[in-house]
Amino acid sequence: MTRLIVNNLTNLNQNGPVSFLNGVNVAAGSTIGGDVSITGVCTAVSFTGDGSALTSLPVATISLVVGYKFLFSFDECNSPRT
Repeated sequence: MTRLIVNNLTNLNQNGPVSFLNGVNVAAGSTIGGDVSITGVCTAVSFTGDGSALTSLPVATISLVVGYKFLFSFDECNSPRT
């Protein structure tokens, strides 16, 4: 396996962030300091924290949960007819 160790990376024009055309793999146990901005999909085996600062999450109200449970468990053959 090839290793490349550097102190600093700059883009070709030296005026912005570095672009990795084929993605970046971060090894298990790695630590990233500072702010991290991700555009696109971020997947993980687990997330840590209380989630209090998460935004734009869908909210399930009790009426939606009950409605979905009814719709997805509805069995026309075994339902009582009125």
